[in-house]
This record gives sequence, C-alpha cells and structure tokens, in this order.
Amino acid sequence: MPVHAEKLVPQLLSRFVKNRRDVSLSLISRSSERVYKLLASQRFDLGFAEVMTESPLVDADEMAMDCVCAVPIDDPLSKKQVITPTDLDGRAMASFLPQHFIPRRLHEIFEADGREFRVRFETQNAASQYVFIEDGLACAMMSPLSAQNYRLTRPRGMRIAFVPFRPKVPYRVAILTPAHQPLSRLARAFADVLKAEIQAIVSR
Repeated sequence: MPVHAEKLVPQLLSRFVKNRRDVSLSLISRSSERVYKLLASQRFDLGFAEVMTESPLVDADEMAMDCVCAVPIDDPLSKKQVITPTDLDGRAMASFLPQHFIPRRLHEIFEADGREFRVRFETQNAASQYVFIEDGLACAMMSPLSAQNYRLTRPRGMRIAFVPFRPKVPYRVAILTPAHQPLSRLARAFADVLKAEIQAIVSR
C-alpha cells in the first residue's frame, strides 16, 4: 500500500538486508486491490494489503486491529480515553473515498446512533489526511498502522493525537504470498519480520 511504502516497509527492509549484502529487492506500491492481482500472477514473493477478497491464487496471513480516531493535538478530544459518535456528531471529518470500508462502516455506526458523520475531506489514503487534522480542520478514523506512519514521518513534533474509538471499527490487513509458487526461506524470513512489526505496533 502506498502509505506504508513511504517509511514503514522501507525501514524494515533496510534492517533486513543490512547484513545480507548479496540480496537485492524491488519495492512496488499499489492499491490493495492491485496488490492482490499482482500476487495472483505468481510473479512476486510477498504482498502487503488491506484484506479485500479471497483468491485461490493467493495465500493471506490476516491480522486484525481496531481503528483509532485522529484529532488535533490541542483539541479537547485529545484528552479523552475513548471517543464516540456523540463526540464527533456534525464535526468535519477527513475520510477515505466512499467505496472504502471505513467510511461505509462509520456511516452505519453514526446513523444507528442518530449522529451525523460529516465528511469534509475525501482522500485516497490516510497520509493525505494528516495535514487537515494538523491544521485543526478535521478529525479522522484510521488504522494503527497509519498512526504509526504518522509518527515515523513526523519525528520532530507530532500535532495529532490518536485516541481509541467505540464502537470498534475493525481493520484487517494481510501478508500475501503466491499460492502456487514455493516461498523462499528469504521471503519467509521477511514475512515473519513484517508480521512481528505489525503485531508490535498494534500492541503499543
């Protein structure tokens, strides 16, 4: 996914190949849907994507987590232990394109609670939402991985707080491998590194 090809995955790859001087790599960023299709071609070793579908051509090691609410650091909501639809009723939100499962789920949750989910900014990925939140123009819902990407790309001062949201908005990602090609020991080793890092981010 493009948002994780910027920092998270390159950092892991850099550490992984540091003492493997004979290893070369290609890192390609595409939409999650496209990542599935590329892995189905059996021409790539490893993919990382949001869970989109099931394919007999792709093996998926899935991991689940709960989305967090991203709010400006100086907003009173940043001091809350948990944010709910009541807190965000009618507030300007940055969100993903309408077909993405996060805004679809949020519309359902807010409607069931009798609250307004008001999208002011629609973007293709979470990284594009950071500035709107930093500037106090919106709040947003994103995965813990996108929150970690923000921390990695803003090492000199964070202007966004990430707060748990209830009801839960599940977010699933998968490490993808080709179903009909044997996985090399090298690719398996990096898959294990990537999975361990994701689990560590979620636990934090």
